[in-house]
Amino acid sequence: MNSLSKAHVHERLRREVNFGCPVPKCGSPFLTFHHFDPPRRVREHSEEAGMIALCQKHHDLADGGQFTKQQLRDMKANPYVTDRLQCEWVWQPESILVLLGTMAFIGPRPVLWLAGVQVVAVRREEVPELSSAVMRVDFDLRAPNGTTIATMKDNIFDASVEGLIIETPPQGRRLELVHSSETVLALELRAYELQLLRALLEKTFSDNGSLADVVVAEALANCTDSDGKVPVLKIHGTFFQLGATLRLTAKRSELTIRWAGGEEKVDIGGRLFHAGSGLSIRSDGIDHLRFGS
Repeated sequence: MNSLSKAHVHERLRREVNFGCPVPKCGSPFLTFHHFDPPRRVREHSEEAGMIALCQKHHDLADGGQFTKQQLRDMKANPYVTDRLQCEWVWQPESILVLLGTMAFIGPRPVLWLAGVQVVAVRREEVPELSSAVMRVDFDLRAPNGTTIATMKDNIFDASVEGLIIETPPQGRRLELVHSSETVLALELRAYELQLLRALLEKTFSDNGSLADVVVAEALANCTDSDGKVPVLKIHGTFFQLGATLRLTAKRSELTIRWAGGEEKVDIGGRLFHAGSGLSIRSDGIDHLRFGS
């Protein structure tokens, strides 16, 4: 089976359990794929009827024979998650560089407002007993008609599974949401060594090599953790609010302002912000976009 076909099988298996571990009282979205009929040790296969999406904990228990084949079939038919997926992400970076599309932020609390509504906020809360911090993420993701697709508040993710594809690897470092055949949010936390960090930022700021050099230097000076790596939170996606749309990709940040007579597109470009600095795009007394701390 080629990688594309395998990905389609995994997507259908995640959807089958409504994107959460189907074991009663679990519902974790960090899914792996267990082969039970026949087991993988008997024969390699990708037969969906003999596979089930489980979290790593329950996958290990299934490998140990803790569930019968009939129990697994019952969980496939009647998963724990029914209409809504709710779960908590636990991220504990010692430091953080935030990349919202091509907007880099070094500081304690980057916040993004669109049409006067807070759509993304990131903050670090110190945990003295851990000699570390917990990263808290909020977002408000809506469809063009204003209906809510998904939210996160203090790392608690909440979404209706109807019409949504949710992908999260077992390690929990990435969240991808697909709605109406479009990736509307891709959020990833990863710690980068210098060479990989430089490659990432040169790609992000491909039209401004000097800015890439500045962000690398600033990140190394302010965001390096005790392992000598720089934790980076990347957020890409499409955010809609009344009269404004913001598209954030790996190479472009673009704001579309709409009014009765038409629309205007604003290329935000690559930018670096620190605590106390920010960006504001206004017209006719309306805040279309604000970004800062």
